[in-house]
Amino acid sequence: MYIEKGWRIINTQNSYQQQIVKALRQKGIQSFCPHYDYKFIYGGRICCEKRVLFPSIVFVYVDATEMRTVSQVKGFKNFLYWLGNPATIPHKDISRLYSLVNSFSNLTVEKCHINTARPVGNLTPDNDDVIVQDFQSIGYRVIAKKEFGLFTNENATLYHEPHKLPAFSLNNSLNLASI
Repeated sequence: MYIEKGWRIINTQNSYQQQIVKALRQKGIQSFCPHYDYKFIYGGRICCEKRVLFPSIVFVYVDATEMRTVSQVKGFKNFLYWLGNPATIPHKDISRLYSLVNSFSNLTVEKCHINTARPVGNLTPDNDDVIVQDFQSIGYRVIAKKEFGLFTNENATLYHEPHKLPAFSLNNSLNLASI
């Protein structure tokens, strides 16, 4: 069975996302574990820490032969399947997700219904304090909330170029292994 190269979702053991990204980078496989800045007030100061957007999930760009290599990495649990085949995520969704985590802080994730008949949701400002982005290909909705007057980037590139792809290379693994 031949499987074309594409973005797939792997389920990992808890807290193994970064180790998997580093191991796959050493093997020459692109991977993406979205992190965002979580800002909060502690002791009267604004503090910031990095958090994983999807716990126990890493996105990998692989074909059938590379899937075997990925499955042998320490911390790997399983690929996510849809209708008996490994789920494939469109490249534009990965690009939008990459832009979203780099443009906003204080993100939350909630499940949404997968509707294959409807096109992928666009960035929709619900009001001045909340921005919602649907990712129906993975069944989640990402919400950027304006906390105590903060958005990291009020002029986000998502409004102007929603499908602009980031520069992918096998060497940088979307530059997220260092985050």
